[in-house]
Amino acid sequence: AESMNLADTYAFTGTVTGTPADVKLISTTTISGTPSTLEWKDSSLSGELDFSTYQYFTVNIHYFTHSSGSTSKNLYGRFIDASGNALTGSSYRYASNNANRNGNADFGADASDSILLTRDSSGGHSDRSSFIQMQIQDVNKTGKKKMMTWYFSNENHDVTSHLLATVGTGVWTGTSNALGGWQIYFDGSSFENGGVIKLYGHK
Repeated sequence: AESMNLADTYAFTGTVTGTPADVKLISTTTISGTPSTLEWKDSSLSGELDFSTYQYFTVNIHYFTHSSGSTSKNLYGRFIDASGNALTGSSYRYASNNANRNGNADFGADASDSILLTRDSSGGHSDRSSFIQMQIQDVNKTGKKKMMTWYFSNENHDVTSHLLATVGTGVWTGTSNALGGWQIYFDGSSFENGGVIKLYGHK
């Protein structure tokens, strides 16, 4: 093998192996208009989730907050049905672990109308913000209940900020039919402008 100067620029033709071609950055968007929900929908609903190309998707949201200042708010998630509407029935189950400087706390529910992604998230004050990573898997398939996983970190709203980390999983048990996507929202607040959303597809 010959050596290559990695500081140079190369134009490749043909097939290049050994690259992460099975993961693709699909879109990068910035939150604007203080939306009450953020949604990712199946391509059948004119959304970005093209399951004919990708097996599952990862959503990263960087430096996001809600618009209620220092007031603490909970962040929730819901699946979207095949018609594009949020599923609000009491058929969610979830389990998560929340870690902070005072120790760990487990949260969960068997008959909830949404999935609690994190508690006591701070708004956009004193330069504090949140990060979340979510995996959206196979919502368009039939025969299996739909699940998702997430990781969340933020500084909560106390005068002396405390770092909170949450990891969890949730499922919609109401049907094994195809669904249309996934949404998140703050309880009683909206998203503050400026957070950056990156959507990745995994083949």
